[in-house]
Amino acid sequence: MANLIIKPTSGGSLILQDEGGDAALTVGTTGSTTLAGTANNLGTVTAGTITAATFPSGHVIQTVVYTSASQASTAATAWGTTTIISMGVITPLFATSDILLMGTVSVNANANAAYTHTDFYKNASDVTATGNLSGQDNGLAQMNDAGIWQTQTMHWKDTCSENSTSAKTYGFSGRAHSASGTASLGWGTGSVSVLVIQELAA
Repeated sequence: MANLIIKPTSGGSLILQDEGGDAALTVGTTGSTTLAGTANNLGTVTAGTITAATFPSGHVIQTVVYTSASQASTAATAWGTTTIISMGVITPLFATSDILLMGTVSVNANANAAYTHTDFYKNASDVTATGNLSGQDNGLAQMNDAGIWQTQTMHWKDTCSENSTSAKTYGFSGRAHSASGTASLGWGTGSVSVLVIQELAA
């Protein structure tokens, strides 16, 4: 069977309407196509690029996963940006997105430190770097001076007040509870740190 060709006159557009006369599908003079209303089933799209879309709140837009065998230790009792394990970068596709962090890191504290407090680290071109992303004084997780390595799991949603698509570096940070002690992050190759970073539609 030969192709069925429906072609408007020169300079016109091909317009398919519903029973109310509203345009449901418009093919312009340059071949650009506008689909109005709701597409209930597009089937399988095997090629092409979606340049603009509206995702429902909480929808996962992208996920990146990082691992690291790095280690860091400190005697500091205040949050800083030097005792960190920098894990990796995510560049949001949308300025309004939130970033969900899910990570595990091994920590250790000696008797003088009393506790190791752990939080997330963040740095970007348009924010002030912080080792206390949650804003909680004692961080998101704490480990006492048992003298052993323990794995901590932490979660936090960064609502990204900078409202931009700047590349954002995330990782783990830590501090000691008491002075003259040592708080440590990362057990090296014995137990690598893992950070899952997801961009969520706000």
